[in-house]
Amino acid sequence: MRLFHLIILGFLTLQSQAQTNIADYLTLPQPKRETRAVWLTTLSNLDWPKTYATSKENIEKQKQELRDILDSYQKAHINTVLLQARVRAATIYPSEIEPWDHCITGVEG
Repeated sequence: MRLFHLIILGFLTLQSQAQTNIADYLTLPQPKRETRAVWLTTLSNLDWPKTYATSKENIEKQKQELRDILDSYQKAHINTVLLQARVRAATIYPSEIEPWDHCITGVEG
């Protein structure tokens, strides 16, 4: 029991020596920019794309949709876009390892 009391006493002694200085924290230089991020989902075509890329016209339409979304984010001063690249264990980009999700083309690959 004596050992336990000595350990507690030592711990309390160490804790009493620890200091936190809020004034130092408040005087730290602030970052020039802040992160303003959005999550752009491709799940069930909630955010993008609204159309499948089944023809050259639809591919261009899909690209324009994404440009419009990114332009609106830029106007809102969003500086980070987190694009959901994996959907339902598949990717939205060509991959030799992972299957291709149907959210872009309408056809799984």
